[in-house]
Amino acid sequence: IITMQESDYVGGSTLNVPVGEKFTVREVFNALLVGSKNNCAEALVRATGIPRDRFIELMNERAMKLGLTETHFVEPAGLNSDNVSSAAEMVLVAREAFKNFDVLKASTTKRFTLTGVDSRKKYTVVSTSAPILSRDLHITGTKTGHITSLGYNLVTQAKTTKKELIALVLGADENKNYDEVYKLLKKYL
Repeated sequence: IITMQESDYVGGSTLNVPVGEKFTVREVFNALLVGSKNNCAEALVRATGIPRDRFIELMNERAMKLGLTETHFVEPAGLNSDNVSSAAEMVLVAREAFKNFDVLKASTTKRFTLTGVDSRKKYTVVSTSAPILSRDLHITGTKTGHITSLGYNLVTQAKTTKKELIALVLGADENKNYDEVYKLLKKYL
């Protein structure tokens, strides 16, 4: 069980629940991947029991183990423009993440409802990837991202009966990331 704390609220897309509301780890994980809820990223880091600074070190160590030399994280929610990577390395990160069935399932879910453990209040999260999920593609994994100073990002994995492909757009104008990724997937699948 994760209790939402004031320190989890770091800005950007937020699961709007009162401080003190409790959810299962699975629900918070799904809210993070379905709705890109940044406070859920922070809550999940806290729930590991690993100090936040050490968790970020572990993120960077994992990146190095994957052979990523242009990727460096400074915080877990992806809000800070000092989190850096290249397009090629973000595709590698996505490919690794999409190997996990739970990530695939959550990232392709259009709507998810959490229920407060004590309050029994329901909170619905709509997918930030809904515009790509509603297209005529077989999407097998997708994740949005946004940093105010850099723009909108989208990485999406889709497949046909013959092949599977990951397309990525970084720094797009608002809502253009969906169209650009769609065009890439339609062209190369």
